[in-house]
Amino acid sequence: MKKIRAGGKVKRWHTVTTIQQQTVAEHSWGVAMICRKLWPEDKVLMEAALCHDLGEGLTGDVPWPVKQANFVFKKHLDEIEGDEQERLGCSVLLTSQQKSRLKVADMLEMICFAVEEIELGNKNMQEVFNRGLRFIDNPYMTTTDEQAIFEFTKPLVEKASASS
Repeated sequence: MKKIRAGGKVKRWHTVTTIQQQTVAEHSWGVAMICRKLWPEDKVLMEAALCHDLGEGLTGDVPWPVKQANFVFKKHLDEIEGDEQERLGCSVLLTSQQKSRLKVADMLEMICFAVEEIELGNKNMQEVFNRGLRFIDNPYMTTTDEQAIFEFTKPLVEKASASS
């Protein structure tokens, strides 16, 4: 349990100027709550959301741009973090639809954090917000939940626009 708790304490956003701090635990709880709101019947998805970044207790939270810049590195990192989740007994087997939903919820939580930062006056998070919107708008996303995602995202877009 000590390693699991330590994984939750990993700091996110260490390469971006933020007003608030966020830990992996706070982020994962947010992802789980988004899954609960959008797909309340899927308890396995909520469990996966709580565990999805625990491997970062070993690797730290590697920034998204680094992962995007080097696919081979990202693949190895995903393997290392996945192995760590298995060692911790926190690996959750998901269908392809659940994996897609988890990634969408992960991005929606990032958008929520960015909106909070923007509302506090952090204009630097506008690019993070925009990147999240581009991701969930991407046509390769294989989810059948577009309307629910749109309804979840609409007030966030309005808040971010009002604070800009």
